Amino acid sequence: MFHPLGKLTVESFLKNYWQKKPVLIRSGIPGFTSPISAEELAGLSLDEDVESRLICQKSSGDWLCRQGPFDDETFNQLGQSQWTLLVQAVDQLYPDVSELWDYFRFIPSWRFDDVMVSFSVPDGGVGPHIDNYDVFLIQAQGSRHWKIGEQDKFEREFVAANGLRQVKDFKSVIDVVTEPGDILYIPPRCPHHGTSIDASITYSMGFRSPTQKELFSYVADKVLDDEELEDRFYRDPQISPEAPDGEISADDLEQLVKLLQDTLNDKPRLFAYLGQLLSERKYPDIEQPQVDMTWKEIVSLAKQGTLLHRDSATRSFYIEQPNLVELFINGQDYKLRSDGLQLAQALCDDTAVEPDFLLSDDLTTLEKELLQNLINEGAWYFASE
Repeated sequence: MFHPLGKLTVESFLKNYWQKKPVLIRSGIPGFTSPISAEELAGLSLDEDVESRLICQKSSGDWLCRQGPFDDETFNQLGQSQWTLLVQAVDQLYPDVSELWDYFRFIPSWRFDDVMVSFSVPDGGVGPHIDNYDVFLIQAQGSRHWKIGEQDKFEREFVAANGLRQVKDFKSVIDVVTEPGDILYIPPRCPHHGTSIDASITYSMGFRSPTQKELFSYVADKVLDDEELEDRFYRDPQISPEAPDGEISADDLEQLVKLLQDTLNDKPRLFAYLGQLLSERKYPDIEQPQVDMTWKEIVSLAKQGTLLHRDSATRSFYIEQPNLVELFINGQDYKLRSDGLQLAQALCDDTAVEPDFLLSDDLTTLEKELLQNLINEGAWYFASE
């Protein structure tokens, strides 16, 4: 399978660059042209269900950051330089943009977050900043001047405008101009500053990176809501008669900590919580067109050779547990028998399900019902190539 790493092998990239240091890949995607135009991007920013920002630098040097949705008048009032439009989750709205993820499947797909697309006029940009996640920047149109520093090598981070954080003073280790098809990989917390030379479009392939607090918060909520989880009380049958009245003893603390750890040590349950979290859609307001199909109609389309495609907004992963396979789709948990691995792989390892799979005699009644529900909910859809 083609990968966009130029002369680098996947092995050398992962060993020497992934989460370690930035790298420029010239002509990573030769002949690449943007699947979406600047006008279409501006059109998306008019939609209240789409997250967008407009970042401008004034002649005084001050920055302005506005949140969408915008209107036509907003763009009519902009000048010819020093502004940038950014639109999130364009991959979940344009299948052609979603297909860019196929180039990066040497990274586990649960790490995929979304594709942000930016359009900049000359001298446009968002200023020097850091991201707390990995990102591949694909130049799609025009050219852009980039300066990139080493991880955590900057003076300080500050708020330049409402919703816009920047960093001050960093030394560049990469100073380049990118052209269409060029790719920059930037690890977390590497300061970088891109300035558009002419009207340009850049694709930011961002990777999801949950924080400790996010994980703890989600697991805590799931524990509180889990009616199947036994709510055990603290017990202290070995109290010492000499124990000081006001002290919480080390033994007591150890018992309390153990009560917490016992929940975290229930790995099958914890894995299920994490699978639900990682499969949740970041932008659930993006609608998935629903249908009302019978299994007979599904079989008819499969017999015609029609592919079943995963919707670009659908997140689907699986975990192999002892004696079962857990399938996670858009935050929902489906428990399959151990022989359900083939179904889980068909739905999660590829973006399309082959017709022969849907016609297989090996599918159980429950698996057919699950597939039918997923299709009717819009998580998967039929379309000819």
